[in-house]
Amino acid sequence: MIVTENIIESIVSQIPEIVIKQDDIVKPFFGFGDKSELNRTLEEYRSSVYPLIWLIPTKENYNARTNKTNKTCKFVIAQLEKNVEYFNKDRYRYNFKHILNICLSDLIHGLRNSSATRVTDLESIEIYKRPNYTEVNMKNSDKQEAVIDLWDAIELTIEVEFFNNCLKDIKWQKRQ
Repeated sequence: MIVTENIIESIVSQIPEIVIKQDDIVKPFFGFGDKSELNRTLEEYRSSVYPLIWLIPTKENYNARTNKTNKTCKFVIAQLEKNVEYFNKDRYRYNFKHILNICLSDLIHGLRNSSATRVTDLESIEIYKRPNYTEVNMKNSDKQEAVIDLWDAIELTIEVEFFNNCLKDIKWQKRQ
């Protein structure tokens, strides 16, 4: 069997560091699971989980004949923002431009260019930008449930095929 979460975690671990401020350089934190697991993670790791790439549980279609798994991956990419007075244009100027959009691009690039994954539908990648995001749908239903922290976030839905290949080093694009 293919453990998709382990493959994604390995891809995220290769994402280059992001410069938040001149002396604040971080790597994205990866986690997965339902609302309970998310809240436990936020309580345990506090602000060290940001920027956060969180995989929401979805079903997988495993093909035993080809040893491949297809999955609609739903991610929330989040950055902590406690200043609720910020207008969206301020959020886009800082958190989205310098952190969230970079994480989004890197995650898509990693999924597209790893030796263990393939994005199967490049024309249907769904991106939903959510400034001042305080809720996340962790159960794939219409019911929204609050999370502990206040976020600026991007939701990403992407179709990915996973292989049982060894993950090779990914060549990353240079940032400007």
